[in-house]
Amino acid sequence: MVRALLALSVLLVVAACWSTDGDSEGDGEEGGTGRLTLTGAGATFPFPIYSRWFSVYSREQPVRVNYQSIGSGGGIRQMIEGTVDFGATDAPL
Repeated sequence: MVRALLALSVLLVVAACWSTDGDSEGDGEEGGTGRLTLTGAGATFPFPIYSRWFSVYSREQPVRVNYQSIGSGGGIRQMIEGTVDFGATDAPL
């Protein structure tokens, strides 16, 4: 569990760094609550564990993760289009 939380932490830090590129679209913004919101999309298979990790992480850190399990292809597409802060796939890239 510790390794999983560490991996999630690294993912969120990288996503947060990418989301601070000066966009005003609202992705990765605080939204007036003092909490950073990260938006992600992708693979459906790991969604149950991602949900658990994001829930635990948001209780310990001022970060909210909004993840939509739309499939690996959709996550890759949205990441390329820049409509999400991170994409997830269970297929090798």
